[in-house]
This record gives sequence, C-alpha cells and structure tokens, in this order.
Amino acid sequence: MPLTGMRLTAFTDSDQVGGAEISLANLLGALDPGIQISVMGTDEAVVRRISSTRRDASTILVPSISGVRALRAIQATRRALKADQCDILHLSLSTPWACRYAILAAASIPRIKSVAVEQLVMPLPTRRVRFLKRWLSKTLAAHIAVGRASASGLEEDADLPRGSILTIHNGVPIPRNGQDNPPRSRTTQTNTLSDRKQIVTLARLDHVKGLDLLQDALVELPNVYAVVLGEGPERANLEKRAIELGLNERFTLLGWSDDARSILDDADLFVLPSRAEGLPLSICEAMFAELAVVACDVGSVREVVEHGVTGLVVPADDSSALGDAIASLLADEPLRRSMGSAGLAVATAEFTAEAMARKYEAIYSQILNS
Repeated sequence: MPLTGMRLTAFTDSDQVGGAEISLANLLGALDPGIQISVMGTDEAVVRRISSTRRDASTILVPSISGVRALRAIQATRRALKADQCDILHLSLSTPWACRYAILAAASIPRIKSVAVEQLVMPLPTRRVRFLKRWLSKTLAAHIAVGRASASGLEEDADLPRGSILTIHNGVPIPRNGQDNPPRSRTTQTNTLSDRKQIVTLARLDHVKGLDLLQDALVELPNVYAVVLGEGPERANLEKRAIELGLNERFTLLGWSDDARSILDDADLFVLPSRAEGLPLSICEAMFAELAVVACDVGSVREVVEHGVTGLVVPADDSSALGDAIASLLADEPLRRSMGSAGLAVATAEFTAEAMARKYEAIYSQILNS
C-alpha cells in the first residue's frame, strides 16, 4: 500500500509538553505530505502543540484513562479510534507505562496496526506493569525506542525477546536561518575564565531532569550563570532552592520559548544533568547551535554525545563530576569550539527530523505491505 492516502493517528496521553511531544511534532512535520494525519490525545494544549507542525492534521480529544477499571474512558478511546479509521496508530510513550490502555483499545480493532515509540525508558515500577508491558508488546506491529541503549534496557526489564525493539533516533528540523547565524568558529569573541560564562539547558522542570544537580554544581562555579528553558511541576521547588543556595541571580528559569536558538547562540556551553533520558532532542538542538555538551550518562546519551569529541559525559546524579566537567570546558575555549564544530557535523548527518521521518515511513510501508 503506498503511503499517499494512508491514514495515521498519532496518540499521546501526556498532560504536558516535553521532549516526547516535541519529537512527535517534529516527526509529523517531516512526514510525507500525502499521509493523512490525526492527532489524538487527552490534553487539548498538548494535542494543539503536536498538531501545529502539520496544518492539515485533524485533532481528536479523548478522556484520560485513570486505570483498567475506567471502562467508559477506555470505550470512548476505542470508539474514537474506530471512527478515525486509521491504518496505523503511532503512540508516543513519554514513559514506558504511558498509553497502555490506548494500546489495549486498539488491539480490539483488527484493521489498526499499532506502532509504539519508547521516548523515555525508566524501570517498570511493579510486577503488574511489567506483565502488562510484556503482554501488550505482542499486539504491536512495531515496537521502537529512540536509542539502542534504551531498547536493550527495556527488553531486559520487561523480559522481552532480545532485538524485539527497533531503534530510530530522534531528530530535529534543520535550522532554516543558519545563514543568519555565523558559525562559532568564525566569531572573534574571546573570554577568560574570570569572565561571566553562560550555560544553558532545555528541559522540562521535573525531578528526573536533574536541575537540582545543576544548582549544586553552580554553587562551586561563582562566575557561571545558568539559563533553563522549560516548564513543569518543579518550578516552585527550583526557585525556592535557588534562593536558599544563593543562586537567585545565577539560575534563571525562562519558561518555554519558541526561540530557543537565540538563547543557545548566546551560550558558552550546553548542559543536561538528567537522571533519565531516551535520546534527548535538546542535545541535538545544541549541536546544531555548535555548542559543546556536558551531559549525564543515562539512556542513549552516549549515542549522540561522543565523550571527548562532541562533549563530555559524566556519571548520573553526581553534581561534583558535573561541575568539574563544566569548569574544564569553560576554561578551554578552543576545545569548546572544536567540540561544537564536531557536534554540528554529527547532528547534520544523523539527527534531523527528515532522516527520522524517512525511517518511520519505511516501517509504515513494511507494516502495510506485509
């Protein structure tokens, strides 16, 4: 079956916009324009954000499903899926246990082929969740993770067959205004360690993103200012903690921004202190801005950051190691520039939304023609 005229329903049950939702939006924007797309979800703002990259996409709201006993909500989701008449249901999983009831509902509709994408891999919390994950995986036409390490980790945790989860790396749109932003290697800015330095991170304000670790590292880096682009439930705690640590002038929460590139272009270094990740889109965006990267060794981070070449990878949950890595790169501008140039080359070759979309299209075609 050709992809032109294929009906794809993209599903999310997330109630906030994070990397998983942005990755899905990037994918929809880069898919073949002949594919007919619906975006289905439980939160209007999230659905609207995801569909914004595809002007012809329709949107469908369904009730949030609180558990297996929420039969009315499950039935409402099933009716919506059946009415949408999709060929493929593409589910974006913000956690390994996300969307499980939508997968269950779709499994009862013979014509629908489900593709589940694991964006963030964390340990499954209970034996029951592990059993359900293993059982539902058998109903999928394709099971995908955004990194090899994430795929193998989930296979082991859920006791799934080795190699049963495919890998497609996340990607970001190639910046269209690159001609307006001269490469960092051509700039004449010269800094010394005593000058004010600015680091930046793009992250949801959530405990799993480790922003408290970044705050701890900043205490020992008196000339370093951190800017965080993102929003989330930990804002109040992070603001309170910044005041307690004396960082209220050096730790700034800017909220979400549609112009992250301008913030990245003003930074000296990109830092991602996460406790868990899939394959972070934020690192890809930083690499397109020719920034060296300091990131924690979680998920599939090492598949995008080559230690010593495009940045430094440090142990997770170690604010001391994080601070040492930040200090070492801020003290060595030539190394930062070299890493930034290497990162741009890697991102351009491997981590674009267009490359990601072509790989998903190949999966869709294989499913429909099998």
